[in-house]
Amino acid sequence: MYIGEFTVIENAKGSKHADKIYGNDVRNVIKGGAGNDVIDGRSGNDALYGDAGNDKLYGGYGDDKLYGGVGNDLLSGGSGMYFLSGGAGDDIIQGGADADRLYGSSGKDKFNAYGDLGDLASFDQIFDFRKDDKIDFKSFDANPEVAGRQKMTFLGNSTGDWKLNAGKAGQFYYNTASDRLVIDANGDRVADHYIGVKGITSMKADYFLL
Repeated sequence: MYIGEFTVIENAKGSKHADKIYGNDVRNVIKGGAGNDVIDGRSGNDALYGDAGNDKLYGGYGDDKLYGGVGNDLLSGGSGMYFLSGGAGDDIIQGGADADRLYGSSGKDKFNAYGDLGDLASFDQIFDFRKDDKIDFKSFDANPEVAGRQKMTFLGNSTGDWKLNAGKAGQFYYNTASDRLVIDANGDRVADHYIGVKGITSMKADYFLL
């Protein structure tokens, strides 16, 4: 196949195989399709979708959006403003330089429900959280049994689940010993979900969009 000289390709979609797709200086929309793909947006404000498979997505330079999709994915931001969504599976999320908004939901743009989170055995991990990053819970309903949207409650930092309060659905704290957010969905003071967060020694309420 011949592509004319000076032709600029903005969008691409991979096959069912393990593809390697590289963007250029313009805004690229790249979808990996099935297979264990490697997608590098390079320069430009790109949108990269791993889709099915165990994918590796690299934003490069620019303000990018990276969506892992189904599978155990690696999402690496690089330089610029990033929106990183791990998707279903055990994902590794690396924001890189500058302020990131970090998601890990199953195919959605935000955490919206407990079903979007992993459990205690299988959960997303953010490997380089920075103080100007944000973990987005602002669409999350912490207690669906109550009318209206109930916000999640950040309890601070601790080394054990004694930090959890009885009867408080949707509470969570940062365990400084295990480097995990510990989430109690129903207020029984027992952990139901984890999100791994490394790169910081403690967390503040300002790090979350609630």
